[in-house]
Amino acid sequence: MPFPTVIDNTMRSAFVSCPESWHKRFIQHLDELEPSIHLHAGAAFASAIEEFRKAYWGSRRLSFEDAFESGAAVLVREYGDFDDQGQVKSLYNMLRAYDYYWHEAFPPATDQMRPFMLPNGEPAVEFSFAIPLPINHPDTGEAILYGGKFDMVGQSMGQLWVVDEKTTGSMGPQWAKQWSLRSQFTGYCWAAQQFGYRVAGVSVRGIGIYVTDMKNAPIYDYRPPWIVERWYAQLLRDVQRMVDAYKSGIYDMALSDACNSFGGCAFKMLCESRDPEPFMKTHFTVREWIPVAEG
Repeated sequence: MPFPTVIDNTMRSAFVSCPESWHKRFIQHLDELEPSIHLHAGAAFASAIEEFRKAYWGSRRLSFEDAFESGAAVLVREYGDFDDQGQVKSLYNMLRAYDYYWHEAFPPATDQMRPFMLPNGEPAVEFSFAIPLPINHPDTGEAILYGGKFDMVGQSMGQLWVVDEKTTGSMGPQWAKQWSLRSQFTGYCWAAQQFGYRVAGVSVRGIGIYVTDMKNAPIYDYRPPWIVERWYAQLLRDVQRMVDAYKSGIYDMALSDACNSFGGCAFKMLCESRDPEPFMKTHFTVREWIPVAEG
């Protein structure tokens, strides 16, 4: 199977964690039978937030109430009939989170963060990118692209920020600390800077979803130039290692914490089997990861 034309942070993180797991997911395109509710619900929530921002701050200039209703309708449409299996990120709870976001956590009338407005009068929301890297694709010879998308380029405290929303079912004391040095957000800052946006760092807007209430945690995390430059140098080394592994056909196994952390690697049963082929057919499906669409 061909090498990906676009690499994103999810793929990079998977590779540095375990090259063999990366090979199974992003070269062979193996995935669990049931799609991730976290990805599905998160994408629906992001689409709803995007719709509100476009409707409220963009050329339509809808009232708060009308923009809110427009975003809620998008959330319902994008969530669809996905089987949430009683998990915290059900459609009902995502609608609760959406309502809380605009009415209590970050109401536009008092929110310090504003969308950066583009010359065409639209807010800079759902920022997608695919930027060439100085590494050639092993099959086509073209430049490999680094891609992804984030929720918004925002303005606050006289500076530009990468803004990204996160929903979670657990917002404990360590939640805010996990974003420091996170490559996902450093990459977003790098990408924004390639398009001329001199972002100071990332603003992570967390919404904690609980049975009886909601919580929020807005985080500002700076990304000075030296951190961005170091990230970029590391990215190039990691992508080159991906290419080298692909060319050789040798994908190292972590054989360590990556096999069992966070509920265990989805492909663990394949690595435990001398003949993994039957398990591939019965426990997995083929589902291609699309970086710019998934983020």
